[in-house]
Amino acid sequence: MGCELVPSESLGSALKDRDLAESRYLVGGLAIESWRLRAGELAAALGKRPEAIIRWAARAGKRQQADEASRRRYETLDEMLYLPNRRKRRHERSS
Repeated sequence: MGCELVPSESLGSALKDRDLAESRYLVGGLAIESWRLRAGELAAALGKRPEAIIRWAARAGKRQQADEASRRRYETLDEMLYLPNRRKRRHERSS
């Protein structure tokens, strides 16, 4: 799977397929880890429960650790969707 853009309606839909699931994991992981959103914020935007977003983020983290291709997709999407005013990542914050 490449890093094609997925409409937000698809992310929040009940549709189930492997590519869409991977996109959900990537977006959930990026939202929580990179963009410092709360699960409830993304859940509200997508019409999902916060628990689903937390599950997506956890799966994204596991996939990044286990699979180099998943890590590259995660980083590529993060760069594609970079927002200058987003919250800083945990490791970028100054003490």
